[in-house]
Amino acid sequence: MRPARPARLLARAPLALAPACAAALLLAGPPTAAAARSAPGAAPGAPRVPVAAAAAVPSADQMERSIAAPWPGRQGATGRYREYVPPLVGHTREQDRYGTAMMGYALLQLGVRHHDRREIVSGLRALKRAAKNPLQGGTREVFDDFALASAYNVARLNLSRDPAFKGVAHPWRERLRHVRVQILTSPRSFYNFQLVEAIEILELLRTGLHSKDKASILAKPVGARRLVLGLLFRRFPEVAGSEETLGPNGPMALLGDPPYEPLAYHAFSLGLAARVVTLLGSHAPAPLGNALAQGALASAALVGPDGDLAYAGRSQEQAWALAMTAFGERVAAGLKGTAPPVAAQERALAGQALARLAELHLGGPFGLSLTPGLHADPAQTRDAMDPYVAGVSYTGLTIVGLDWAATAPHRGSARGAPQGSGVWVLGQGPGQMAVERSGDEWFAVRLAPAEPTATSSFAGDLRYDTGLVAYKRRDGSGPWHDVTPLRPRTSLPWDSVGPLLASGGHLGRPVGHDLVLAPDGGVDLVGEWRDPAGVVVRPGELMRVALVGCGVQVQIPAQAGDELEYSVFFRQAPTGGGPGTTSLMDASETVTTSLSANAVIVPGYSSGTDPTLFRARLQYAVPSAQTITVTICPR
Repeated sequence: MRPARPARLLARAPLALAPACAAALLLAGPPTAAAARSAPGAAPGAPRVPVAAAAAVPSADQMERSIAAPWPGRQGATGRYREYVPPLVGHTREQDRYGTAMMGYALLQLGVRHHDRREIVSGLRALKRAAKNPLQGGTREVFDDFALASAYNVARLNLSRDPAFKGVAHPWRERLRHVRVQILTSPRSFYNFQLVEAIEILELLRTGLHSKDKASILAKPVGARRLVLGLLFRRFPEVAGSEETLGPNGPMALLGDPPYEPLAYHAFSLGLAARVVTLLGSHAPAPLGNALAQGALASAALVGPDGDLAYAGRSQEQAWALAMTAFGERVAAGLKGTAPPVAAQERALAGQALARLAELHLGGPFGLSLTPGLHADPAQTRDAMDPYVAGVSYTGLTIVGLDWAATAPHRGSARGAPQGSGVWVLGQGPGQMAVERSGDEWFAVRLAPAEPTATSSFAGDLRYDTGLVAYKRRDGSGPWHDVTPLRPRTSLPWDSVGPLLASGGHLGRPVGHDLVLAPDGGVDLVGEWRDPAGVVVRPGELMRVALVGCGVQVQIPAQAGDELEYSVFFRQAPTGGGPGTTSLMDASETVTTSLSANAVIVPGYSSGTDPTLFRARLQYAVPSAQTITVTICPR
């Protein structure tokens, strides 16, 4: 049973557009250069609950210029940029290799807007390299082609007489004439690559190019358009509908990669959907606009009070998620029929995302720190990032998102009312989240962990685990801070923070079926404990997470004879530990437990925000039926 949600519906008028009209737009030729340069830009205002002081928050345009500044100097003789994120030791999966094209696109569009010759030349050199050496094999080729097609339209509309563009145009056009559909023909359910390829196709169809390669997109424009329309009218809106819940301002939906909904990819899909809406303008399909509106409302509900938008799931705390959110919220605020209070809130969230990016990511030898933890300890924090992470690719993507945000119309004040106290439930699958704010405290709870499958490597990744995933607090009017560290990336085949339950020869971890809002406050997780083979060890209530006097408390129902384990994390090695432990602490948090435990302290963990973490495994032998409480409070 899902809890009923009272709501104040501030509806948007749907973007009414028949499929035939959208098809007509996709058949249209390239826009004029004047139209391509007409999008206004303005510096964003400060959020109502700023992360940094309002006067210190730079605009999206200022940030992208700052981030881009070192990159022409990091380009080698071949046109490639020097990578700064090393491969993850012990993993064979390749890092994302589309950085040359993505950074080239980023620098080119920025250089064109600011008439910066150094950035233009560097971008063109990179794009020539990417066009002559395209990625082969693997679906990530779609990011390469997305960047090449998008950048080509920037160049042809603004640099048609430029000798530097003329010198690279031939291999660039040849590459575009051979780009083929890779993603949208797959029966796989929705994921972010589909929106990337949709933008790639829309950009290719604007180039004015033709192809004799019968398998290419340019040789089969009608079929390619049909695939894009299928995504925009049906597949993407359907996934939004399947994740829909009712929020304080109307229906909201997670748009990340279902079913586990990593929050960074909700932000990415929001930005990509906004880019499609921007490309299509008034011809954007109504279902697409409605899905974007629902995604923007979801971001406003799930965001931490400090602007944190990527605290759970893969790509935890990466900078591009903030840039894409800022862009997506600005576009959503401008959708026809958006109620003024909702538009104000969305503009405020865009400003809050930019403020967080400026405070935690901006600066350093590479223009930005991809995650906050990289500022503190680049070597140690590499373990917190996924094997595929690449600095050039993701820095380029961040600049692209900021450029989109800088050039998106965003009239009106960015001072909207932030999300007040309350509880919101987002999503419908195992990635469902409950977010609660009460005054100066905020926490988030996740329903279920990732399950072991042939295609998923996240079953043992604690960033996807169930239970309490974040707890933030502030003192009075001071800044918000994470009391408990965010979950680290782990790569065991099967793992969990817990409570783990040993019973009948099986070891089970909690798998939630429902998040239930308790009448007296807090969030109940109901489900079952399952072992690695999927055998149910015990069904029932798994835990309750609730605010208490000094902090947040996890309440675990236990039966006589149970053997349980629950893990908490610390930034420094905590004092205490061993048998008979009832309290552990470090410089920032204190953890107390109602039943004495054997506390085993394990070093060697890291997250997107903390390069060094210690895991305290609290192991219980339960003498009688009781509720075990684990209370986490700031020091």
